[in-house]
Amino acid sequence: MFLRAFRRMPAIVSSRPFQTASFQRKVAIYDFEKVRELSKRAKAESKSPILIDVREPGEFEAGSINTAVNLPVGKLEDALKLGDKEFLETYGFRRPSITDSIVVYCRSGARSTTASKILSEKGYDNIGNYTGSWLDWSAKIKN
Repeated sequence: MFLRAFRRMPAIVSSRPFQTASFQRKVAIYDFEKVRELSKRAKAESKSPILIDVREPGEFEAGSINTAVNLPVGKLEDALKLGDKEFLETYGFRRPSITDSIVVYCRSGARSTTASKILSEKGYDNIGNYTGSWLDWSAKIKN
């Protein structure tokens, strides 16, 4: 009886991606102005968030935010398992600690959302996602 009633229930469809409440709670959304301020002070202040471009190296080399470092989202999970020395040798910057503030971006926001979720699942609490990402940055920085 329960199965027959269940089959007659209307399907619930949502266009929003699935996100757990804990993931939503841990990720701050960054806009152009916040990232611009971050890019101005990141080199001078050691306590500034680490700005990570999660696009592929070729995309990063073609253009990036001036203080960003590159760690492709497809390599992120394995990279976080590396020791500090191996991480530094492989990626050219120090391995983020669990207490560091990290802001991620990509081309349009999809890969940075994936990266945010991976970081959250690995226990990082201070995560930011520049959802406008490179498309937003490159359009606004030209003006």
